[in-house]
Amino acid sequence: IIDINGNSYSFDKCVIATGSRPHKPNIPGVDTKGVFTFRNLKDAESLYARVSSARNIVVVGGGLLGLEAAKAMLRFNTKVTLVQQGPRLMNRQLDDQAAEKLQNIVTSLGIRVITNSGVRKILGEERVSGVITRDKEEIPCDTVLLCAGIKPNLELAREAKISVGNGILVDDQLETSVKDIFSIGECCEHRGST
Repeated sequence: IIDINGNSYSFDKCVIATGSRPHKPNIPGVDTKGVFTFRNLKDAESLYARVSSARNIVVVGGGLLGLEAAKAMLRFNTKVTLVQQGPRLMNRQLDDQAAEKLQNIVTSLGIRVITNSGVRKILGEERVSGVITRDKEEIPCDTVLLCAGIKPNLELAREAKISVGNGILVDDQLETSVKDIFSIGECCEHRGST
């Protein structure tokens, strides 16, 4: 292994644990001021500085992170709308019946939930003013919080000619396509799942 300073290291076994970064959907307006991701301390600090003045927040993503973020945003007396592209909340983890119960709980907290739709455009010139959903509904908002999944950090593996798919491909022992190099965590893909 050669580090950023050009120092060389030998190894018997190597583990790649490069993690992931927030997925930013490829939609118009995603880089507008007032759009946030929520993945690390810097993201949390930026969002915290913003939410005290936010009045209408759209959370994009109905997974665990999106649900936690939506609930947390209620503490600031804001109007929160959660937009989930899939057919139900936590669609990878829950069946229809469980997701329906969860949605009832979430809406009882005062969060508006839109499923089977996604944000197709973020509106605003200098600052977010709203979003347009796949169903062409325009939702006014001053803040958009992207909780739409992760993208595994694959660059190091690609550069080393290690096989990748959506993540660094590993077998049942977490070994990559290169002998004695393993991968673990959000950067890897095992049996088709990241």
